[in-house]
Order: sequence, then C-alpha cells, then structure tokens
Amino acid sequence: MPRSQQLSQDLRRRIIEMHKAGKGYKSIAKDLGVHQSTVRQIVYKWRRFRTVAPLPGSGRPVKITPRAQRAILKEVRKNPRVTAKYLQKTLQTTKVCVHVSTIRKTLNNNGVHGRIPRRKPLLSKKKTLRHVSSFPKTTWMFHNASGKMYCGQMRKKLNFLGKMHNAMCGGKRALHTKNASQL
Repeated sequence: MPRSQQLSQDLRRRIIEMHKAGKGYKSIAKDLGVHQSTVRQIVYKWRRFRTVAPLPGSGRPVKITPRAQRAILKEVRKNPRVTAKYLQKTLQTTKVCVHVSTIRKTLNNNGVHGRIPRRKPLLSKKKTLRHVSSFPKTTWMFHNASGKMYCGQMRKKLNFLGKMHNAMCGGKRALHTKNASQL
C-alpha cells in the first residue's frame, strides 16, 4: 500500500531527541500525535542508518504519471477500439516514452482489456448479410445433456484408421463430447 504522507524532517528529529532523552515509544507517540509503530520505525531507521531523512523506495519508479493514466483512459472511453500503439504515439507527444506492454498493463489495472487490433476489419451490415447468406443450407444444431447448443456444417471426414465418418466442422466440435454418440 502506498504511503499517504511522509512526516517532516523536524518532527522526525524531535522523535529522535525525545528517544535520546529516555522517553518510551508510547509517551513519544502520545506527545506528538503520531502512531507508536511510526515512532518505532523512525527510531529503528536512525539506529541503523544514522539518518532521519526518507530513504529511496525499492523497485523501479513509475514511468506513467497519474495524469498520463487519466489521459489514456479518457482516450479509451472516447474511442474503445483505439490500439495500444496509437496510445503510445499520443503519449510520446507529451514526452512520456513507454512500451506498448506498459500501456496494456496500465489499462488492465484500470479494468480495460484488449488493446490489440483485430486481424480482420469489422464487416458492414451489407457485407455481413452477404457473408451469412453464403453459408451452406445444411447447418445442423445439436444439444448435449447440459443444454448447450452446437452449430456447424456436417461433412464426411477420414479418421486415423481410414474409415469415413461424419464430423463437425466449424464452431465447437459436438462429436467429440460424451453425448455426441447419442445423436
């Protein structure tokens, strides 16, 4: 969990001075209005490193600022089909250079998924109707015991023994389920 607000250098020095004077953690915490574990950690840091200054945190610093994150999310809300590469280019205009995977991770953390462009463009309604009407008329529907429906074209297929048998082509393979033998 990230830190909320760091204590000032002056307050840290006062904690150390009170500790040197012989006061306990509880009394220091009560006098200064700081939690007892915070006092204990400051004293521990002073004993170990001989400093009360905040030490650098562990891990790699974040490259995308909260402002840049908001800009990315705003762009995605405006156009849900925008790609991660496009978002990378828009960030470069604000002088934030990050990898595409960093943008995807940021979006995933904010609940937005799928920033990879589609392999095929979306078809128009006219082309969709033409595409659907070109399907063969011999489309069969199958139900299994769970009530799921499988749809596809039946055609002859050679199995590994060389015999011909009907196999499901397209969609989910209904003949490979347990209930397919009952069809």
